[in-house]
Amino acid sequence: MIVFYQERSHHHKTIDLPNETCTNCGNRGTLKMYLMQKYVWLFAPLLPSKKYAIIECSFCDNKIPSSEWNKKTEVIYHKEIKAIKTPVRMWRGAVLMVLLYLIPYTLIKLKVFKKATVKPLIETVNAKKTDVKDFKEGDVLFISADKANKNNTSLYDFTLAKVIKIEGDKTKLKKYTETFDFKDQNTLSLSAIDDSKFKEEIVVKTNFLREDESLVYYTKQEGMLENKVFGKSLTIIK
Repeated sequence: MIVFYQERSHHHKTIDLPNETCTNCGNRGTLKMYLMQKYVWLFAPLLPSKKYAIIECSFCDNKIPSSEWNKKTEVIYHKEIKAIKTPVRMWRGAVLMVLLYLIPYTLIKLKVFKKATVKPLIETVNAKKTDVKDFKEGDVLFISADKANKNNTSLYDFTLAKVIKIEGDKTKLKKYTETFDFKDQNTLSLSAIDDSKFKEEIVVKTNFLREDESLVYYTKQEGMLENKVFGKSLTIIK
């Protein structure tokens, strides 16, 4: 993998040298000392290194090489460069590089953890869903949001649906406006459910509810029917 980076210089401080004469144009009081520091740039400042100085004449715009500095100028340079501290912000690139490594590493670990823990939990619940087949009007079902609805679901998206009416192969449900965690089905009771939060009505196939199939319903979008996936029923809240 090729990594592109830049070597840049950070300006720390500018010092006027009013008593020094430019060796190029002979003007006095026109020299300025710029205290600088090199660093590597890779998305952000990274690896600050050598501190140095540039002396430039504001009249002729020429730079004075260090070989032409006098003793007084060198004393000023060593004193000022020693006092300069590298700003903490110049290390933020190093922090960014660590995060760029840690974030994918953490996400991979979490994904493995979810596969190892959540899937067995869901399989355990699936084995206990025989009572869902016996649902009746008025029952509140705990629903696992279907993964097909990729925009707003994950392994931890669960909600409720209330059985409003059963008419042969069609069952009318009302969707709950809040979502829950997987573990909530074990502690949630009917007394804790706010009946006023059952809002949107949908119609699904009755046998899909009884046979652990994804619940598909239809909505009208711009005059056309569009099918959407709601989820799968896990259990009946008692």
